[in-house]
Amino acid sequence: MTRPDPTDGFRRECHRGFELDVDALEEPADADLAFFGPVYATPSKGGAQGEARLAEAVRAAAIPVLAIGGVTAARVPAVRAAGAAGAAVIRAILAAPDPAAATRALLAALA
Repeated sequence: MTRPDPTDGFRRECHRGFELDVDALEEPADADLAFFGPVYATPSKGGAQGEARLAEAVRAAAIPVLAIGGVTAARVPAVRAAGAAGAAVIRAILAAPDPAAATRALLAALA
């Protein structure tokens, strides 16, 4: 699905299985980056696509790919090794006993 973004760009969303639009990544006329996930299983998204599929998406992409879905500070090295430019998280911070410490750990892992 493609829809206008409030920042005047567009975003594409793929939520069911591995439905990555490789053509869109190879010629991303309307996107500055892509989110790929869920890389790991999450309560809200279910099954994981995994690090190998993340690496496949990164190789196919002409734009930076961010990992999303089940990413934690401990998993950042693996998603970076797969080629992800970074990660997007919610639960890793909001469900942490100490959100500030979790944020610091994520930033340190991404540095």
